[in-house]
Amino acid sequence: VGNWNGTTGADDTAAIQAAIAACPTGGIVWFPNGNYKITAELAPPRPMTLAGNPGGAQLSMATTNTNHIRIGDGTEITRNARLNVTVQGLTFAPSTGVTAFTSGACIRVQYGAFVTIEKCAFYGADGTKKLWNGIELDRCEDRWIRDCRARQLKSSALYTYGASGIANRTVDVVIDRFRTPANDGD
Repeated sequence: VGNWNGTTGADDTAAIQAAIAACPTGGIVWFPNGNYKITAELAPPRPMTLAGNPGGAQLSMATTNTNHIRIGDGTEITRNARLNVTVQGLTFAPSTGVTAFTSGACIRVQYGAFVTIEKCAFYGADGTKKLWNGIELDRCEDRWIRDCRARQLKSSALYTYGASGIANRTVDVVIDRFRTPANDGD
């Protein structure tokens, strides 16, 4: 769906989001090797996999303080609709010329469950640190982070939060081999 090959330097956001919207439940949106310029967050509306060859497909954010990918919007309805989303093998970085961020994440999971993030790389700098957080988990449960690395972010590699009460906490996160060198936050 759409024309997005990651080689022209043009904004690939609309074409990628169209492919995500057309992907069936349980399907895969495959990113061929390339550098994909995006200007707005990508949001999978149902269980699916967003995948590329590790180190081969890069999402470069060109809009300051914007998430690359957002899973869920903080409501029970979207939590149930977005069970079993996987992000695999993608690299996240700032786009050339973008200014430093003061918020946002490469992947933000907001009230989601059974989300898997694996073999992803989060590079926050292109000479100077620009991207804010690698992964943000807000009121999430039962997720896996495997074989990832986050480097030179302005804040944290992994940031979790929620509110008081069982339904509002982030719980049951399994982290396996997540390397986090040279970040400004925890």
